[in-house]
Amino acid sequence: REFDYYYFHNCVYGTVYKDIHSRERIATERLLAKHPQDAKLIMVGDACMAPWELSAAGGAIYYYEQNRTPGIEWLRRLRHHFTHRIWLNPEPEGYWNHPTIRAIGHVFDMFPLTVDGLNRAVKKLKVVR
Repeated sequence: REFDYYYFHNCVYGTVYKDIHSRERIATERLLAKHPQDAKLIMVGDACMAPWELSAAGGAIYYYEQNRTPGIEWLRRLRHHFTHRIWLNPEPEGYWNHPTIRAIGHVFDMFPLTVDGLNRAVKKLKVVR
């Protein structure tokens, strides 16, 4: 088995990072080409950001991202590519009414980062589609 991990801040755009310091980049298109569709994708993050970071071209929090494609579109591409995908959110579910959390929740099945949430997420990943 293989385990790859990547970092992103707030949202995935045209690149993700192999290191937490954001020095080693990998194009998101390359990530999609590298991993088969039946690989399991687990996204971890609070999904809470300024709405334009998710919905606008050029809306990334960091200028150097130069995202020409909105983050929500990159998330949809990930959803379309991976048949087994979930989002783990460390925020308590009571805070999930934020607009970007709701929007991402429409793209990915979202689970709380709790023991119960992990159990439900693993069951979701095991479902054959």
